[in-house]
Amino acid sequence: MLSPDERRVIKFAIVSRAVLLILQITANSFPDHDADAFKLPVNPACNSTADSIISFTLDGFTKWDSAHFLHLAQHGYIFEHSYAFFPLFPYLIRAVASAVIYPFTLLAAACPESVLIVSSFLINLVLFPISTLSLYKLSRSVLRRKELALYSAVVFTINPAGIFMSSSYTETLYSCLTFYGLLMLENGRIISASLLLALSSATRSNGVVNIGFLLHRSLKQTFTQLNKPTDRQSSHTGPRTRRLELTRVWAKTLLSCLVILSPYIAFQIHAYHNFCDAGNKDLGDFDVGVVDMANENDFVLRSSENIPRPWCAHRLPLVYNFVQLQYWDVGFLKYFQLKQIPNFLLALPMILTIAYGTIRYLAANWTTAKYLGFSDTAVKSRQANIKKSKKLSTDLEMLDGEGPGVVVYIVHCTFLLVFASVFMHIQVITRFLSSSSPVFYWYTADLIITDKKRRRQTQTKNIYSDIYSSWPSLSTRVKLVYIYCLGYIVVGTVMHCNFLPWT
Repeated sequence: MLSPDERRVIKFAIVSRAVLLILQITANSFPDHDADAFKLPVNPACNSTADSIISFTLDGFTKWDSAHFLHLAQHGYIFEHSYAFFPLFPYLIRAVASAVIYPFTLLAAACPESVLIVSSFLINLVLFPISTLSLYKLSRSVLRRKELALYSAVVFTINPAGIFMSSSYTETLYSCLTFYGLLMLENGRIISASLLLALSSATRSNGVVNIGFLLHRSLKQTFTQLNKPTDRQSSHTGPRTRRLELTRVWAKTLLSCLVILSPYIAFQIHAYHNFCDAGNKDLGDFDVGVVDMANENDFVLRSSENIPRPWCAHRLPLVYNFVQLQYWDVGFLKYFQLKQIPNFLLALPMILTIAYGTIRYLAANWTTAKYLGFSDTAVKSRQANIKKSKKLSTDLEMLDGEGPGVVVYIVHCTFLLVFASVFMHIQVITRFLSSSSPVFYWYTADLIITDKKRRRQTQTKNIYSDIYSSWPSLSTRVKLVYIYCLGYIVVGTVMHCNFLPWT
């Protein structure tokens, strides 16, 4: 049974998707920019009334990387560059289209490309409220603050990567699996958490980084065990019992880590089988349109000739690393060019928000952060830190429970931010962090609640109307948060839907 706040969270999520759908339809009425990007080939057979309605309603959600995922859903991994995109989302699109849409709707009259577009949209439409609810529950579990959890979920529904949460991108699926998996971990359900986080690593490559949460949890349990008083005469607290307990903890952890890593490993093996295995004879037999597309664009197509690719000879033949460097020029500091300054400016609000929130957190919780939440000294010094930091909000100081604690989320988010800043295309930081970590939502929600306390505003049922009615009295920082989120939703939707550079 859902609580009133949980129902509100789901309502916020659904309303935000409806508004974004209308915005997308409006924005997509403008002619597309002629971008140098991968585009789905036009199928002349897609000319039915159903196809026209789907194109009018959802075409804006098929631009940029969406085209890659929809092509993968229809044709699978036939191009080498497609291995930049992990398989769970496109295979889920295909599965829903085949098992749900075709048999039970009138869309059977539409062409396959149109049905896949509808499938992708429905997946994101269903998963976004689940993702929002998972974030709310995770926030309540970690932060132990009902209001902070509620506003974190509200900010998620208007997050600056909003267009990517409805387009045929992995953002919604990944955030759903990650937030729900971390919630299971907080609740001590290791098997469920491992399976969900494994699915996240089948969705995006950075899913493997979630292993850090399991390792931190086990390290904390180890630290607790080693600091317990030992009674050599007791069968419950003796050295042998402690060793058995630690062995059990780490055996379960290492097995869970292997489960989470397995999709990434299987993905690399699949690519090696397709492009490097000389004994593989089941390749080829592609549609004429696919072959023409490969010839026109110089795409590397897997074929029965099986001419090995350069990465096949590497000591560790990882196709993902090769494809990212070869086709997207992703590498250390490769994006640090003068011509990329506009993209750095686009990423700047997310970078500054995370940096500012982390500095505030460290100022109030330095001892806990220094010991990564392991030390009893850190726990005992928490109240002292709070007293020394009265000018800072204390909403994020409710940490160190039975789960990994706030600090591990801060470390995880900071690692992703630093890695993305120096290795990835800088403009993807906004959607990358919006779907990978709850920290941005905790920081912004903390600012909003701190400002509410300053204004002594009481909580009402309609948070959106509260924002509108109290706008003149909001602090500058809170106004900037709302302008950033809503501005990026509007501008990003208009640009993304028309093949303008918003990726």
